[in-house]
Amino acid sequence: MVKPKAYRSTMVLVDLVFMSQVLHHLPDGPKALREVGRVLKLSGSLCIRQTTRENLGSYFYQRFFPAARAVDERRLPCRDELGGVASSCGFRTVAIETLSHQIAASATEYVDKIALRTYSDLECIDDAAFHEGLDALREHSFAHPGFPKLAENDVFIFEKI
Repeated sequence: MVKPKAYRSTMVLVDLVFMSQVLHHLPDGPKALREVGRVLKLSGSLCIRQTTRENLGSYFYQRFFPAARAVDERRLPCRDELGGVASSCGFRTVAIETLSHQIAASATEYVDKIALRTYSDLECIDDAAFHEGLDALREHSFAHPGFPKLAENDVFIFEKI
């Protein structure tokens, strides 16, 4: 009989954890941040790119999908809340910055992107509400092709203390 080789479990700590648009999908955000703290080196960095409630107005499509907006108002953190949770999990805030990014180059491209229903808030609403909102967005885009095609996200940099 061959005995399995004994090995020692060695934990490798990392310098950086980057989370992009994921925190609001986790059932227990504080637990996830504590786990991040467990695998980070002392003074390691946690970077979170996250839409917060303060950014919601920059997502133009939500004007046509009020049910999706309601989903995000329930599940997204506000900036102070996210900073407080990180602090309670052993992190110090280094920086918080709001960044704008282009969603699409044209009204047609914007509507086509929304029609793919890839945003998780749009997946959370029923089909009738989705199609009603999409029709209204299409109508608006034909009448007002210059509407904003940018959105904002916050970027948080935390340090493990």
